[in-house]
Amino acid sequence: DYDIGRFNDNYFSYVASFGVASDLSYTTSQKMKNVLGHAAYVLDGFIFRFPQQVKNMKPYHMRIEYDGNVIEDDFYFCAVSNTNEVGGIFKFDNCNVKLNDGKFEVLLVRKLRGVPDAFYLLKKIRAQDYDGDRIVSFKASSLKIECSRDTAWTLDGEFGGNHRNVEISIENSAVNIVSPPSKYFITD
Repeated sequence: DYDIGRFNDNYFSYVASFGVASDLSYTTSQKMKNVLGHAAYVLDGFIFRFPQQVKNMKPYHMRIEYDGNVIEDDFYFCAVSNTNEVGGIFKFDNCNVKLNDGKFEVLLVRKLRGVPDAFYLLKKIRAQDYDGDRIVSFKASSLKIECSRDTAWTLDGEFGGNHRNVEISIENSAVNIVSPPSKYFITD
């Protein structure tokens, strides 16, 4: 059994995200992806565009309600996922991620202070060093997110539309997947 996410009236299986570099999967040229594979994302996103995106990006002021809690602040990035890694960029501890536990893994980045700081925070994320101040991580079964302006969302690597208000909820054990033994489909 595998959980899926509901995003307003749409569904996603892997990740719903917004912010810095969340559009790489659908804005990197197909020709570049065909020639370079995963390296296309690294080259196009983190060498060519990431520094410019960070330099020009204004945070999104948001109010996020989740499982009886509320957090309100300015955020530069958010990922609501049901996976142990997102885009090969950051990973969650496999022991803490269950694909059918009725919970999302949520990652928020706030207080981004320029390009060098962005690379520092990326390094912290890769090391799973979620400090609770600048990088917030928690589990949630539902989120209601209100943003002060339109926010471009990515759903499973595709453009998910511009939204000011979203409701994200988990559909527990909604899909059955049959697979040979694989680290990606371990649920126990």
